[in-house]
Amino acid sequence: MNNFSVSKAAFAGFGLLRKRPVAALVWTVVAFAFLVGQGVLCVVMAGEAFQVMNEMQTSGDMDMTSYMAVASETGTFSAVSTVLQIFVSTLLLSAVLRALLRPVEGGPAFIRLGAQELKLAVVVVVVGILTTLAWGVVFVIGLIATAILGGATRSGPIAGVVGGISLLLATATGLFFNIKFILAPPQTAHDKAIRIFESWTLTKGYFGKLLASMLLTLLVIVLAGGGLILLGILFAISQNEVHDPMQVMMYVTQPGFTMESMLSPARLVSTFAASLAWIIAMAFGLGLAASAYQQITGAEPVTSPISASLEDDDDDDDDDED
Repeated sequence: MNNFSVSKAAFAGFGLLRKRPVAALVWTVVAFAFLVGQGVLCVVMAGEAFQVMNEMQTSGDMDMTSYMAVASETGTFSAVSTVLQIFVSTLLLSAVLRALLRPVEGGPAFIRLGAQELKLAVVVVVVGILTTLAWGVVFVIGLIATAILGGATRSGPIAGVVGGISLLLATATGLFFNIKFILAPPQTAHDKAIRIFESWTLTKGYFGKLLASMLLTLLVIVLAGGGLILLGILFAISQNEVHDPMQVMMYVTQPGFTMESMLSPARLVSTFAASLAWIIAMAFGLGLAASAYQQITGAEPVTSPISASLEDDDDDDDDDED
């Protein structure tokens, strides 16, 4: 087993941001453009429906039938927004992994649109579905156990304890799957071929160290992201868009669904802060995955055209053997 440095994996994002500041700025601008565009699209396609739903929620007198009827009007926007979210996220994910593992390919901030992005999209979607299914199965079993024990014992506290344990087990299951599949995106990016279940084998014996690295990385992301969001809120307060602490969460989670609100200076600053937090999270999350992949397999970044050509030939040979 290779020596695995927890700190090297956890803080690999620092190295990426220090080495590729211009690329990181471009990624942030792309994320910002997407989030602003998503807000504008929301206003155009479903602004009135969301506004009515917001008023129903805050009024305290909500008829569920009426609420669901209004919510159904947002379905088209939600579908379009989800597709765009997957597209932009995959584009950025591929660019970050390319900067980490295949810098020889370059391009404007390592952003490209081609077969590699499609492969990564497949990997992300499949891993997401498998992880969600595993979490869901454990959670549903927990709900059934809670209902059975609650009915048998007629004890609310016991049912509550069982429900809490079930939620913890479901969360642990999701975390387990995330760690076991953590090498799938970087291996797919490095090999330029879909790699999903290989990660399950490669991570054997490294679970504890990967978990420690993930927790350290999560701490950095929370501190950095929380700090950026706080700065955005403070700016909103300075612009008199948020007047008291009770409005803070409403401002962050439920903005006014009008074009004026979406494009206000305070909202744009908050959105840019959220975009930067998004890129920092990707840099550290994917930096962790790429560093772990390199440490475990001994793979090196592709930095020269010659090595890239040799690796592509090897991939072709593997495909022929298959």
